[in-house]
Amino acid sequence: MKKPKKFRFTIARILVIAGLVVFLSAMAYEAYQYPWSTIFGGSQAEDAVPDPTPIVLDKEDAGADIVDEPEASVSPTPEATANLPGDETEAVDPLSQYVQLGILKIPKLKVSQYILEGTKRQMRYGVGHVTGTAAVGQAGNCAIAGHRPYPFRYLDKLVSGDSIILKADDHVYTYTVYDSFAVLPNETWVLNTVDGEPYALTLITCTPYMVSSHRLIVRARLTDVDGMTPGAFYGTPAEPSSPAAEETTLPEATEPALSVEEETISPSAPQVSEEPSSAAGLPVPEEISPSPDSAYSGEETAGEGAFSEPSAAPETGSTDGGEPPAA
Repeated sequence: MKKPKKFRFTIARILVIAGLVVFLSAMAYEAYQYPWSTIFGGSQAEDAVPDPTPIVLDKEDAGADIVDEPEASVSPTPEATANLPGDETEAVDPLSQYVQLGILKIPKLKVSQYILEGTKRQMRYGVGHVTGTAAVGQAGNCAIAGHRPYPFRYLDKLVSGDSIILKADDHVYTYTVYDSFAVLPNETWVLNTVDGEPYALTLITCTPYMVSSHRLIVRARLTDVDGMTPGAFYGTPAEPSSPAAEETTLPEATEPALSVEEETISPSAPQVSEEPSSAAGLPVPEEISPSPDSAYSGEETAGEGAFSEPSAAPETGSTDGGEPPAA
């Protein structure tokens, strides 16, 4: 009777130890994958993370070709889908060709992935460019989707100012994050052109983690191309709105001139109304009342002059229009 009890105790202890080993291994792997630079900071330069290793296709795709066609994203028709990419659970037949567009790097998250044309089976080997959106580094909204937990496991850790680097056609395009939000899977409007952003990048992945009921959207704008501004690289004005802004300042410059004239006129009324205090015998009210320009200023100065000069008015008006008494 004692042996079976001891045997059960030994089995239970082995299971507990095995569970602890699995748990600690998972924690160690999570700690290794965690982007600690989001806490302690780090370089966000292109060389901060190495380029990805060459793609190794599965057995099902063994006969497929991997080709480099940077311009392939211009001609294909948009993907016919009612939902945003990110959670493809249905079986997808193997492809005969995979088009490799470039490389995506997020130094802060230690992400380095190939960009493939399409968001179906292509996302097994990297991130997928949403067909029909703008090409990498070109004008418009370039949309790229990736799976979670890998490689976009920590995409929600990006904040405004972080860098996203795309390498394509021997050029390095640096995008700067400026917004992130969550949408429903059917809100495909996020693939449209972004107002006020001529060179936009939209990253898409599932959220919340391990639930995938929504899509996490991270928006970034192109800020650098091979060390130059987009305007300098593409030969367009870097700030096309600046000349208009200078022209609009011209009418604003004339407004202070008008206000100064109004300010120089308004003090003249108090100066005239103050003259009776220095020369109490002059018939000043008869000279102010005919002036049309002092109609509005007279109301403002009425509180100062109408009740401060009544003592002088009866003295000058009691003679029925006669001459004032000699001083």
